[in-house]
Amino acid sequence: MKERKYPTKLFVIGFLFGVIIYRFYLFVPSIILLIAGTFVKPCYYIGCLILLIDLVISFIWQIRIRNLVLNDNDNPSIQRFQDAFTEDKPLDEVIDAVDDIIDEI
Repeated sequence: MKERKYPTKLFVIGFLFGVIIYRFYLFVPSIILLIAGTFVKPCYYIGCLILLIDLVISFIWQIRIRNLVLNDNDNPSIQRFQDAFTEDKPLDEVIDAVDDIIDEI
């Protein structure tokens, strides 16, 4: 079994996706409160706190995904996905993995 390496680019994209898109309900209020914080100091601190919570949750979420991809698994379908995520072009490889699994069904 070859050693897998999780691409840094994929980690950063997943992290930003988690902050901005996946937890939109935390990101937007924090930005609004930060803007309002230019006039009202407590809004600035609350906005920073909400944004910090969003960043921490997204970072933990991305670390868990990274660990899932890098840890060994006995299931061949999961191994195919793990190998696909660690290739040079992960998106193309994941699409090929999904196509292969669909063909097997």
